[in-house]
Amino acid sequence: MHLGNARALTDGKEPCAEEGVMMRIKLIIAPSQRNAFESEPVGAAGRALLPLGAACVAAALRKSGHTVCLEDLSIIRDKRLERFIRKMGDRAMLKKIDRYLIYDIRDRQIDLFTQALSGYLSPQPCDLIGFSILTKAGLACSMLLAKKMKEMQATPLVLGGALVTEFFTMGLWENILNNHSYIDYLVVGEGEVPAVKLAGHLQGKLRVEEVPNLVYRRQDWVILPQRTFYDIQEAFLPEYAPLNLGNYKQKAPPGVKMLAP
Repeated sequence: MHLGNARALTDGKEPCAEEGVMMRIKLIIAPSQRNAFESEPVGAAGRALLPLGAACVAAALRKSGHTVCLEDLSIIRDKRLERFIRKMGDRAMLKKIDRYLIYDIRDRQIDLFTQALSGYLSPQPCDLIGFSILTKAGLACSMLLAKKMKEMQATPLVLGGALVTEFFTMGLWENILNNHSYIDYLVVGEGEVPAVKLAGHLQGKLRVEEVPNLVYRRQDWVILPQRTFYDIQEAFLPEYAPLNLGNYKQKAPPGVKMLAP
């Protein structure tokens, strides 16, 4: 979706779903160069960690009546994809990826990778796409897949997760929306309440200003909200369905306590 369409979606004037109709939402965890604790390379057996944050957001959205498809591509075992992901640490490849993402300078190898990666996603249509990004190791794959998905369907797209919150605290949030027109929103901090209210906004029930912790575009400006903090006692218990929990890491790294359903 081009920038002009993204502005229409974020100005509170064009709901993407009929008012009152529950939304179909896809939450995605893209592959990462290393696991969340940077201790194991891509492809290592049992490296995937449970996507706790995305599962909590899924629980909140489902409780509000929305249909959520939680898709974790970090558990994929595809030798061709893993070889390309390992190359992402190379400086020359990172430059190619930056040119591809920011200036749309196409690269056949990257095109083939994003096409193959998107093929692992379920084909069901959706009204909102969210990416949960935990660390910088998962940023490149998330952005490449986000760009590919926006080329495939003009669906509102939001980024959230610990890395997005880190960018916010470092003052880098504006660069993401200014340089990547295919990203429509950023959610800072805990995502459960913002996700539910963002869905309400896209249904035409709320103004975009009523969505807490949401970074969005308005005309030529990127709007920064005042951050709202939530009590951990109000957090939702994670809902991992339809993920197969047998695909995930059973042991935590030394000194790290695992959170499980």
